[in-house]
Amino acid sequence: MEKGVNFSGDSFVFNNLLKFKLWGCDESSFIFNRSNIASSSHGAGEAITMFPAVKNLIIELVEFLGLELPPIHPNISIESISLTGWDKLKSLPHQLQHFTALKELRIQNFNGVEAFPDWLRGLSSLNALSITSCNKLKRIPEECLGRLTCLKELRLGPFSLELEDIPGLTSIHHLHASLNYLTSYGWDKLKLLPHQLRHLTALKQLIVMEFNEVEAIPEWLELRRPLFSIGS
Repeated sequence: MEKGVNFSGDSFVFNNLLKFKLWGCDESSFIFNRSNIASSSHGAGEAITMFPAVKNLIIELVEFLGLELPPIHPNISIESISLTGWDKLKSLPHQLQHFTALKELRIQNFNGVEAFPDWLRGLSSLNALSITSCNKLKRIPEECLGRLTCLKELRLGPFSLELEDIPGLTSIHHLHASLNYLTSYGWDKLKLLPHQLRHLTALKQLIVMEFNEVEAIPEWLELRRPLFSIGS
């Protein structure tokens, strides 16, 4: 995007736009000059909404945003958010915790984040969650995944190379009736496949990638060979 381009809600309103993708705009100093993709309902001061019907929000490679998402009011009916981070970000955007009706959340390349917040467990409407390529991540709250009982699809890893286990799996057995698709990416310190996966009896597909130090497939997984795929 050309440097200095400015979208104004006064000039642009896309009433029928369902998907908004912001990508490769790290040279732009300012795109949102007011709550362009907000949906506020606070009386006379209501913000002009640039994308009132948007359902799918994708933000990639936009360092000019600093530590913040664009100004999105949580009342907006967004169903899917995909975020690609950058090294300056030390935490997930706090606005995410308010999207309690979110169906799909994809987070990748947040390489400055070492711990995910406890409020992640409150996104209980999620059907799909992907947390990938967060190379310093050491902590996902232990009860978090188990609270996401609508989850059907999960992608995890790789995370901090210092870890010897995938974080956050302690409560994953609570997803035994819902989780159908699981993809997990490993790293060199992982010597075993996560034993917690044995409880996921509703799985239709299990893919494990880059578990290069695992020498043997456990017996419980051998019994479920038809749904299992391993790669490097």
